[in-house]
Amino acid sequence: MVFAPRVAPNQPFTATISQVQQSSGINAEYGEYHDDIYQKTLSEALDKGLDTECMGGGRIRFDAQKKDIFVYGYSVGYGRADHKRTVELIRSKYPDYNVHWSNEGY
Repeated sequence: MVFAPRVAPNQPFTATISQVQQSSGINAEYGEYHDDIYQKTLSEALDKGLDTECMGGGRIRFDAQKKDIFVYGYSVGYGRADHKRTVELIRSKYPDYNVHWSNEGY
């Protein structure tokens, strides 16, 4: 999975962090429910014969103009993702961005 959002300034998207076999990835989409996003991840993994587990959810605010990515919140159904780990994954793809997180908010 690759964190490659469709950019809409300051519009938060729902995100899940999933463990697929031996690697972690973020699936970020514009959507109302974390489960909708995870079910897409699960379907793609199963089509490839891979095992997956949702490790939690949250929201991501992506501002391309300011080069700022903010991770926050939680999933009612899956709980809070490890935002520190999420930020590490995002920073690996966006090293020139200010990527930060908070456990506050929904």
